[in-house]
Amino acid sequence: MMEAVFILSSLGFLGSLAVHLAALLGLADVPLGVAWALFFPALALGALANTRVILQRYHDYTDLPPGEFWRFITRNAPDWMRSLQLGLVIYAVFNFYFTMLVINRGAYPRFVDGAYVLERHKVVIQTLTRQEYLWHAGFVVRMLSGVVMAVFFSALVRCVARWRTVAAASPQHAGEKTAG
Repeated sequence: MMEAVFILSSLGFLGSLAVHLAALLGLADVPLGVAWALFFPALALGALANTRVILQRYHDYTDLPPGEFWRFITRNAPDWMRSLQLGLVIYAVFNFYFTMLVINRGAYPRFVDGAYVLERHKVVIQTLTRQEYLWHAGFVVRMLSGVVMAVFFSALVRCVARWRTVAAASPQHAGEKTAG
């Protein structure tokens, strides 16, 4: 089961990274309707993958004192993975606020009555050219894919941490430690 979670998380991370890079480099104009339609199921799958790994880790650490679980959940993951996980979470939060507050000024790019606009609560704050609309929409796609990347990568880190924890605790591995 953990292998399936690892594969799902890897594919989710790589897919969201590909969409993110394509939008960032202007290689693809991902329609906002498609981006939102993919975002919610992807986020749900990422949350499900994380939940599965967290529950497995919870069962692994039944002997921990109360309150110590979250300290140990990624303990045996490589440092670079834990650092990248933290970086992706910070990036996702920054990207959300930067996109929504700075770039889109609290509005959302839309196509309304034959015109491209930035709209906030059904009030048009700016009429856009098609190119400006695609620019604003690209930031929204990057914002959404950044969140999905962070969620799926968190599940990957937890999977790797679990495998390394189990491997370190196995009798064969323990025998190698004492013999060496």
